[in-house]
Amino acid sequence: MRGFDYRTDEDALNICIFDKGKTHKNLSTDNASHVWFQLVIETLLRMKHTQDSRLDMIKLWYEICQESKTEEGLIKDFQENYTPDSAIYWYTRESGIYRILNKALRTEDFDAVYAFRSILTDIYLQLMSIHKEMASENKSPFRVYRGQFLSEDELAALKKSCGQTISMNSFLSTTASYEIALAFVSAKKPNKGYFPVLFEITVDPSCQSPPFAEVSSFSMFREESEVLFMSGCAFRLSKIESSSDRTNLTKIYLELCDDRENGLKDFSDYMKSQMGSETTLTSLGELLYKMGNRDQAESFLDRVNSERSDSDDTTGLTALGFIALDQENYDKATECFAKVLNYRKTFLPPKALPLGYAHNNIGLLYDEM
Repeated sequence: MRGFDYRTDEDALNICIFDKGKTHKNLSTDNASHVWFQLVIETLLRMKHTQDSRLDMIKLWYEICQESKTEEGLIKDFQENYTPDSAIYWYTRESGIYRILNKALRTEDFDAVYAFRSILTDIYLQLMSIHKEMASENKSPFRVYRGQFLSEDELAALKKSCGQTISMNSFLSTTASYEIALAFVSAKKPNKGYFPVLFEITVDPSCQSPPFAEVSSFSMFREESEVLFMSGCAFRLSKIESSSDRTNLTKIYLELCDDRENGLKDFSDYMKSQMGSETTLTSLGELLYKMGNRDQAESFLDRVNSERSDSDDTTGLTALGFIALDQENYDKATECFAKVLNYRKTFLPPKALPLGYAHNNIGLLYDEM
């Protein structure tokens, strides 16, 4: 938690509620989108990052915050002094990094998350490192808290969902101090239609989940006893208590879920099996395409082909060809499939299986035309 106004758009929580009675075959559209997006994040975390990764982030950061002299100074400071082991420090600073990244995660803005992939990975790795050390030293469950304003609809949905699993795409900032969490909602007047809530989360350090850690010694706000949860952590909603006094405060009790029992693993495992083991821009583009995000998929796959002058990633060209075929853009599909066929004719033996697939794709194209 930090000194931001928790009524602002940047700090809203996009809470996804999962019904344990549903299987991966009949998840709601919102639930499926949430799991798909978490797979996108997992894919980004497994990718190799280059200097261009950080440059993409700086470019977007500057584009969004270019009117602010303060942000210009922060960007310069970041360029000169950032190291991967300072990722959490930079995330907790009052800067565009926190606002842009969390909003991108919350709204499932693929382009912005991709631009911030480098620091997202650095935060993840730093959390993993701190979490491992913490789990080895402290094996007893503990509680953390978060003060928050929720809309009437959000609160009503949660009240109907006791016993279910909830998750968020964004990072979740909490504090070990009940008083600090309470102060965030007690000292502010909520916007119309919003109500103060206090989350109390019980955490088992041995729980297998996305990483979480007490980050005060790495944070800009050391006095807040901050415990930071990685995007995608799941929680069991155990109970909700409404206050009878004039504070109108609702207490929401959560328990961190183990990945092996959070109700989402079957669907996630199924989707991972469809992706294959290799993690590249191509696999990310294919994943986005399967999610129904054709524009983003095409953008990523176009990037693959523009960045690889040797054209040896024929998988990306093939995927781009099928997207074009699906859109009845036969000229582009022909161009993509022809490039793949010519490349494989040049570099593969005549009876190689990938060459046969390339011929087959041309045949499928002619059948559609």
